[in-house]
Amino acid sequence: MDLNVDAGVDGVAVAMGSSVVNLTEPERDSVLATVVDQVRGRVKVVMNTGAESTDVALHLSRKARDLGADALMVWLPTYYPAEPESQLAYFLAIATNVNLPVFIQDQPSSPCPPALMVRLSEEHQNLCYAKVESPPTPTKVAELARLRTGTMPAIFGGYGGFFTVEEFRRGAVGTFPCAAIPEFYVRMWRLWQQGDEAGTEEEFRRCEGILRTMHWAGPARSGSVYREMLVRRGVAKCSFNRGPSSPLDPAHIAEIEREMDRAGLL
Repeated sequence: MDLNVDAGVDGVAVAMGSSVVNLTEPERDSVLATVVDQVRGRVKVVMNTGAESTDVALHLSRKARDLGADALMVWLPTYYPAEPESQLAYFLAIATNVNLPVFIQDQPSSPCPPALMVRLSEEHQNLCYAKVESPPTPTKVAELARLRTGTMPAIFGGYGGFFTVEEFRRGAVGTFPCAAIPEFYVRMWRLWQQGDEAGTEEEFRRCEGILRTMHWAGPARSGSVYREMLVRRGVAKCSFNRGPSSPLDPAHIAEIEREMDRAGLL
């Protein structure tokens, strides 16, 4: 956690990039408890508690609250896609029963339309943030910014930070990228806040090669790329990849090392 906190992030999240869906429930609890302990209140902690049923999502959300999470990130069920009214009920059950801010997560495997995200934010004060990472993310951020009311104060980008600059231009006030190169995103956001769009773009170009190595790996193996990077930064001890996702091949690992070296991270 120190890598991220020392870089100046405003919060950390245990979510898809952390391979949270590959963990057993005791493992999830252990990871979150460890993160909360390591952060020591220096920044906010967000926990992903989306699930395939309302009851399970509620259980995970209550557990996250009890373990010290400051906010929740929730995605829609993917195996049995629900009708809009059922989707509404799913989010409202969590927002009503667990008094924490909720990031409504739009992701490729379970997209959440901007109109639904705005409606959710109008239904309950805890449904107050949107995280957009179902491509094309700039288009969705723009649509959210156009539709949103005063009840949704913040739109965040995602998708590994691959369209960070485009999302900022369209109204995003932050991003949830991987935790392996936090200093780049912090500098981009600080430059953007200062009105330095050219500086923001230049900073993005410094890490663009790294982002490519993440994205062509595909969603299932992006976590493997993050772990390889953390090992090479001296943060993690190993880059173990939990099946059924296949490990990275030697050529991919060589590309990661080359791009990290170019960015001055080795």
